[in-house]
Amino acid sequence: MMNLKKMNKLSLSRIGGIFHSRNAVALDWDHQSLAAVEVADRNNGAEIIHFTIRAFPADGMNAAWLKAIWQQEHFSEHRVICCLPPALVEYKSLVMPDLPLAQLEEAVKIEMDSGSSGHSTSLVKIIDWQKQYQMLLVNIALVKLELLAKEFQVLKQAGLEIEWTGFRYQGLQNFINFNRNFWDDTTTSTIYLDIDKDATELGIVKNEVMVYRREIGWGCSALLNNLRGNNSQAIISSEITDLIEEVRLSLAAYKADTKDEIPLKIEAFGKIEAASTIRD
Repeated sequence: MMNLKKMNKLSLSRIGGIFHSRNAVALDWDHQSLAAVEVADRNNGAEIIHFTIRAFPADGMNAAWLKAIWQQEHFSEHRVICCLPPALVEYKSLVMPDLPLAQLEEAVKIEMDSGSSGHSTSLVKIIDWQKQYQMLLVNIALVKLELLAKEFQVLKQAGLEIEWTGFRYQGLQNFINFNRNFWDDTTTSTIYLDIDKDATELGIVKNEVMVYRREIGWGCSALLNNLRGNNSQAIISSEITDLIEEVRLSLAAYKADTKDEIPLKIEAFGKIEAASTIRD
């Protein structure tokens, strides 16, 4: 669970603490491209100073390529904060006994180390948990340390100093951006859908607290191809039906777990064409 207002304020103060009121450069990358943004603290907000998105060269991210970007874009800071790339993080859910946090962390680590899927070399971090009757549904992230070390070595060879790393919550970030002043009625729950190419993130926010989050294995690639091609409307309807069914199952699980009514308001964003079609 996380309080959105507190998270925003903590993020600003954390960045301010890391960079001592100097500019900050944030890096976010996937298997295709790198985004780099330099921001300055302006009246408790952030002003974008430099911004670039670059496709990786044929041999992938390398130190010489990063150094060239810093020179071409005139970034003034070499200390950076990083969002962990999707390829380095695997998300899982476990049903665990209702234990105090310290014991829960140890129990989760033992559970993952005892498996046969090679997670003993991964850093295990608890993201959040929800009460399910007498048990806990625990969402965890497994960070692939060997791959992470290789990525960070490239950054260091480019003369960059890594000050902080964290997980990506793209849907939650978008939700905050769309609701920067938050809500008139904070007692009303809201569902958000962040629609990506290969997956969709569903979250529920109530009283400015994120009370439910699930990643649905449904992306909009096929839908967008059908929208741009000559395929029949029946195929598009079938694609939407698959997503709706996943959303229904998620909301049913939310209602069973929390005993709360399903929110009436939903916001969809991400891939614009897909979001528009789903709204319709």
